[in-house]
Amino acid sequence: LREVDRDREQLQKVGLLPQDLPADAFRDLSLNEPYVRPVIETFVTDTKKKFAVLADLRERMTLFTDFLNQHYENKKVIATAREGFRVEIDGEHDREILPSQLSSGEQQMLVLAYEVLFRSEPGTLVLIDEPELSLHVVWQDTFIDDLTKMGSVRDLQFLLATHSPSLIGGREDLRRSLDKLRG
Repeated sequence: LREVDRDREQLQKVGLLPQDLPADAFRDLSLNEPYVRPVIETFVTDTKKKFAVLADLRERMTLFTDFLNQHYENKKVIATAREGFRVEIDGEHDREILPSQLSSGEQQMLVLAYEVLFRSEPGTLVLIDEPELSLHVVWQDTFIDDLTKMGSVRDLQFLLATHSPSLIGGREDLRRSLDKLRG
């Protein structure tokens, strides 16, 4: 039951289950009663199967919200079962921000995360031209790690064209200069 509760909470966190779903249906039942244990075992087995169907989507939605919340300053991305995703001023639940009101860098991060996590087909090679445009320098420092994490859940590979040394950082293993082709 603890495992089911944990999975239920994670699904609620990303909006795949309603927040008001009761969690304590079996709390007062005695496991010593002969009819109780089989009912609970059936419930747990059935619920885990249903939750397993949502595991991939839950993981992608968690990455999506965590990625954006890590980069958005004073804003928070919230996922709910009824409304989908929304952006609000951090700590002010009644102050929603439309995507068009985000900075160009925030919009770029939103679109990139959405495309990578929800629109790309598994096994795809994704080409990205100059992703550093509109991105804050701090965001550029974590971009490769963030992209790698998001791509791993979809089995994606990336080819980036960039002029930004901070985007690649110290990752010489990722760098291929086109200047070497001249001559």
